[in-house]
Amino acid sequence: MIPRVPSGDPKYFSHQVKSAKRFHILDRASKPLEIVSGGCEECGPDYDLRRITFRHLVLEFVARGEGNIQLGKKTWKLQAGTIFLYDNSHPHRISSVSPQGMTKYFAVLRGPAAKPRLLRYGLRAGLVTQVQDVERVRNIFEDLVELGTHKRRHRQESCWITLHYLLMKIGELAVSADTARSAAFHSYMRCRQFIQEHCAEITSARQVADACHLDHAYICRLFRRFGTDSPYEYLWQLRMNHAAHLLQNSKTTIKQVSDEMHFSDPAAFSRSVKRAFGLPPSRLKQTDF
Repeated sequence: MIPRVPSGDPKYFSHQVKSAKRFHILDRASKPLEIVSGGCEECGPDYDLRRITFRHLVLEFVARGEGNIQLGKKTWKLQAGTIFLYDNSHPHRISSVSPQGMTKYFAVLRGPAAKPRLLRYGLRAGLVTQVQDVERVRNIFEDLVELGTHKRRHRQESCWITLHYLLMKIGELAVSADTARSAAFHSYMRCRQFIQEHCAEITSARQVADACHLDHAYICRLFRRFGTDSPYEYLWQLRMNHAAHLLQNSKTTIKQVSDEMHFSDPAAFSRSVKRAFGLPPSRLKQTDF
């Protein structure tokens, strides 16, 4: 079922998505740089959006799945970590090619300082690039969406500050087109994607290597070359985040979560949770972050 766009939202919000969490900031004052709207959209496998023009400058980020972006007459592949930008001078077509669909975030910008600010971080309309650390950029976008969808007193200022941090981090983590097309980077992104999708079941980097049909030592070199964490550290962080989500958002017992996360025993699970969050599972279950 295609969700209806609420009457107070911009007409450019897509109707094709399966679900979405989006915000729009109404402010008639003209500023050098402001964020107009943003959000997260879950796109189905049949997602196919075409526009001749767009009145604002838009930054989009693919967090999961695969697709294509056509800007003018040129087409690029979309995958987890792809960043692309367009404005009123770039006809575009965004489509999903993954059976599981595609998850993407967006931020709509305006103001005379928007393009110069983007250029400061190596970003411009018509550019398609890739970031090394998908999860880090996704988390910042999540913060932006959370701030934008809650009508707090300083919502606009909070979104503005988060946007600047987001642009800075994208500029820091972006890789060249040649790097993004390399077989090594593709293997690295494939391993990261596998860890993200299976962090609850796998417990070691060697399991990742076996599943991705790569040598364990080679995977470690890939993570040193393109990332900031080892494959095990990245896996451990995702496992702990998933465990915290289960503890705080379900009625399962600590032992059930431990079993579901394939820990050897609840004591080992408790030690890992305390190391990650500074709290035992029992306290974490009662804490509202």
